[in-house]
Amino acid sequence: MAAAVTIFAAVVMFFAYSLGSVIAPFTASYQHADGTVTGLVHIDSRANRQCTLTIAFALDGRQFQGTSSDPVACATAPPVGTVLQIAVDPRVPKDVHVLDPRSNAGAWPWLVGFGAIALIGASGVYLRAKATAYRRVRRLVSLGPDWHELTAVMKGHMDRGGDTLLLEAEDTAGASRLFLLSYRGQGPWRPLPRSGDRLEFAVATDGTGLSLLSTAGDPRLWLVRLYVPNNTELRAMGA
Repeated sequence: MAAAVTIFAAVVMFFAYSLGSVIAPFTASYQHADGTVTGLVHIDSRANRQCTLTIAFALDGRQFQGTSSDPVACATAPPVGTVLQIAVDPRVPKDVHVLDPRSNAGAWPWLVGFGAIALIGASGVYLRAKATAYRRVRRLVSLGPDWHELTAVMKGHMDRGGDTLLLEAEDTAGASRLFLLSYRGQGPWRPLPRSGDRLEFAVATDGTGLSLLSTAGDPRLWLVRLYVPNNTELRAMGA
């Protein structure tokens, strides 16, 4: 859970930085001016696809030459002599932000910003899933369930948005039973066991199929589901 919170915090920081990059050229600390393209600098040595613009401009009566802060596609870059709208921080005049729609450099911060929004949304979904699993584990632990030790044999595996293992074990009457053990994300066994492998573990369930699983030598508790497979699931696993 702590790792999930750390990842989410990092994404939020990236989002804040990206948002700052988008709005910075429009704040009072930046001055707007007209700049003239004086050259292109290729920054993608493999295919010459990405370039930066060398731009000459006047600021407070002084002449400067700077470089566009965002890359442009070389093939569609404005030609030498083109006059563009730019924004410049007087403290760093060599770092030029291109605002002119005729240059795709102006779109780059927006693309980064929108990408950050999408990333923070996905991270929020991930964090919510982790928080839900964490609450379920705490609820199961608070119930004080009885633990049962099992020795099962691996019979099959299926990947459907998570790992589902087909296991065979003896019930309390000594009869062999097939059951499924499923979980999402990292599981208690890495690498995955192979068909015929014997697995020893302990489980505690709440009676709804949601269970805690513990293996020897591992202090972590794993949230899993245990249930009886139907015929379709058995056929999918070749049983």
